[in-house]
Amino acid sequence: MKYVAFIGLGLVLLLTICGVVLWANMPTARLTVHLVRPTGTNFAFATSIDGAMPVWECAITNCGRAPALWSTELVITNGFQVTHQRWHRGDFPMMGTLVPGAWTNIGLPLPLGSNSGWNAVVTCSSSRGRVERKLFDLFKPVPTLRRLLPNYGPRVSYTAPHSTNNVTTDH
Repeated sequence: MKYVAFIGLGLVLLLTICGVVLWANMPTARLTVHLVRPTGTNFAFATSIDGAMPVWECAITNCGRAPALWSTELVITNGFQVTHQRWHRGDFPMMGTLVPGAWTNIGLPLPLGSNSGWNAVVTCSSSRGRVERKLFDLFKPVPTLRRLLPNYGPRVSYTAPHSTNNVTTDH
């Protein structure tokens, strides 16, 4: 009877270690986003009233071990106001897929004529593996445990903040 506490503690530690090892080995997508350079070109939408917008080249890389479905948006902050813009016209893809170890470069048109701050944002999601799907179903009675799974929800990557007054500089 005096060893029941040690046996219980040992079982809890064993389950914890097994859970951590299982979680660490589940494949997930990990995207990074970096601004490469201003392209020096401008782009005008057919319905744009703002005129031509400068374009920055943005690189997206999948450093994870699972394929990723990604989408981009531009977050503009002007004081306390935050605006989310999704570009999906012309040559600027709004979404795509990346296999593990792959990368892609996209163009990111920016608004012209303001000193607002902006960030490029990439949201990605990947499909669950066989083990993760079984655990997801197993954790149905306890939704809090589902959130601990690596591919539970979308992941978000941001660039460093920039201001729109430096977008027309040539390289």
